[in-house]
Amino acid sequence: MRHLRREPLAGVSSKRVLIVFARADRTVLNPLTSALLRAGDIADRTMLLLTSLFLAASGPPPNADPHSFVAFGNNPNQQPPSVRSLARATQESIAAFLTWNGTGVEIALPAGHEPFFEAPIVPPLPEDPGFTP
Repeated sequence: MRHLRREPLAGVSSKRVLIVFARADRTVLNPLTSALLRAGDIADRTMLLLTSLFLAASGPPPNADPHSFVAFGNNPNQQPPSVRSLARATQESIAAFLTWNGTGVEIALPAGHEPFFEAPIVPPLPEDPGFTP
């Protein structure tokens, strides 16, 4: 992991890295993501969905696992409008990060959903799963 950005291998350029994850992810537990962030020294390249805040504002989606909200949140047959809007705005933020040219804010929060995110993550890194009863 450290070779991606901080210590690139000889002849290989540093890579643009952005980790997007959700609090209370049930597929890749938050402590595992935190370990990845530490291993690569990339906590400053994260976007964290504060799942509990989003759910409090929008209600629970049909899929209780927030793991795939970015990739599959746009499906109108499976997700409510609030999740589709969140997914689209997050995808736009990822695209902006990947095409960033050195001006403005490097990691832009998803437009219209800023209160539900930390970018970069605010320490400490999550060391518990974050599941709510």
